[in-house]
Amino acid sequence: AVVSTQSTGISRDQFTTNLQVVDLVFGEALHELDKKLQFAEAEQHTLASTDVGDVLEKLKTKAIIKIRQYILEKIMEWKKPMSNYQVLQETLIKFKYYYEFLLTHAPSTATEIRGEYVDTVSKVYFSYFKAYQSRLIKLEFEEVPTKADVMGAEDESRRSLQLFSTNKSIRSRSTVFTLGNRDDLINSQLEYPVIIPAHCADKRFPYEALFRSVQFCLLDNVCGEYGFLSHFFRVRGERAQVLFADVMERSLVLIMKSLDLTWTTVSTVCVLCCVHTSPCITTN
Repeated sequence: AVVSTQSTGISRDQFTTNLQVVDLVFGEALHELDKKLQFAEAEQHTLASTDVGDVLEKLKTKAIIKIRQYILEKIMEWKKPMSNYQVLQETLIKFKYYYEFLLTHAPSTATEIRGEYVDTVSKVYFSYFKAYQSRLIKLEFEEVPTKADVMGAEDESRRSLQLFSTNKSIRSRSTVFTLGNRDDLINSQLEYPVIIPAHCADKRFPYEALFRSVQFCLLDNVCGEYGFLSHFFRVRGERAQVLFADVMERSLVLIMKSLDLTWTTVSTVCVLCCVHTSPCITTN
């Protein structure tokens, strides 16, 4: 069989700068080119392969350059303010075959793209969760229990002479350890929408409500991210876990450090609600 670019409909024009990567014609030509490249490699010692080898290599180079440029441009869009990460990922998933093409015919370029994605998206997630948590914590109730409010604490009246004491108890100690309706957080309110600071500037919440919001936000992002990494970069099992860790590790460490606020609080009700929130979220 003679491998001919003309007989298969592949031409240099289909990989020039005038044709967009998102065009259907480009995708069809890329599939055809992939078949011819694999055939030429299998029949590399035949006359037919020798005749078209240079042409196929030039077409491959043009295709690789266009695919690389397109994917890197999409990755850079993650850095734009108010970017919709889910939409960007869905767009790349539509063209996941392009990355498969790079894995087969340009593995070094595929490695470059994967590294650029990890570096860019890991920073974006870290900045997002850092900003979200810092804004969210400002919505916590101003009046929170301290060590001065726990059972056995020295009464304020006995320390009236300590003029420079900075410890202040809350106004009503009777409600410090009262559950009230705070358990609604792990029941009827568990799947409430996450708290958006810009929409709740005039509201205040108990710490466990802020904790739940962060956990839900984290769960939504990590599930979507793991699915994207598995499908687009074609990784499974341990390789997928390693790639996922490279993307999300900084954000996860940041959130774990923020939990220090939870475990150092004197409000046992708050701790109890937070402890019960996490397994309820993962179960649902």
